[in-house]
Amino acid sequence: MLQLYIPLEYYIAAFRSLNCARRGNACAPHKPVLLIAVMLCVKEGFIQDRMIEPSYKLEEVFKTVWSKMVPMASPWKSSFNLPFFHMDYEPFWNLIPADFFVKQAEYSTTQLRRNFRYALIHDDLFSYMKDAVSRTTLIQTLTDYYGLIPLEQV
Repeated sequence: MLQLYIPLEYYIAAFRSLNCARRGNACAPHKPVLLIAVMLCVKEGFIQDRMIEPSYKLEEVFKTVWSKMVPMASPWKSSFNLPFFHMDYEPFWNLIPADFFVKQAEYSTTQLRRNFRYALIHDDLFSYMKDAVSRTTLIQTLTDYYGLIPLEQV
């Protein structure tokens, strides 16, 4: 059992209350998909610390997760740059600007990579993402709460 400062239940609650665009009662799946992609990259060793870069690999995994977990009937379109930037409104995600940062309302993926070095997540959250049991719980939380297709069904 992991002994960490912030309990896993905090992140479960935070994942269930992501700030997201809505269409009716439906929440945009972009942030949940990005978080699942980050966790899969941590699992596979592509992300090795709590500095989450907007890398080509993370974007590729995001697109793969989107294609497998977001229902085809979804009105949303896949977009990596939007959740990476807007995740900064979540309490566990902090964007770190590049030295030549230019403030904008929105960023294309190219502009995102140019303007931000990485997103820094909580130490405890990264530890939970590395732990298989905790990671499974977090992915299940996102899958169930946001109506995504479970990974084992794809």
